[in-house]
Amino acid sequence: MKITNVETISLSFSLEKPVYDANYEMATKPCLLVLISTDEGVSGLGESAHFGGPLVVLKTVIEEELKPHILGEDPLDTERIWEIMHKRSYKHGRGGILISAMSGIDVALGYQGKSGWVTPLQTFRRIYKPDHGLCHRWVLRRGQRA
Repeated sequence: MKITNVETISLSFSLEKPVYDANYEMATKPCLLVLISTDEGVSGLGESAHFGGPLVVLKTVIEEELKPHILGEDPLDTERIWEIMHKRSYKHGRGGILISAMSGIDVALGYQGKSGWVTPLQTFRRIYKPDHGLCHRWVLRRGQRA
């Protein structure tokens, strides 16, 4: 099995109650999903960590910086993929947006189970309740099953 595509989906939805941190109030939840496809028709879906700033920056790092390096790789060899991403982008820093981008790819790669590659969609079903946001509804519209 080989990775054939990496794409991102930007979403945002209003929060019932704003969330606060030391710097600002967040009334909406931005969400950048990472969808990884393979030559065998298996897909993995993950969410990149996002801590502020425009999602387009995170999207660009994933699609323009990291994607070219992991196309053709075995999605089950997550340690190798992490090393490839880490080595190919080390000149850009070791934290912040780069690690956030790598985290979304890592989550989308899922986990290797007894029956093969298992996507972490069950995690999304627990986090994004059907009546609380677009992430969960997007997964259902795309026909993914947890």
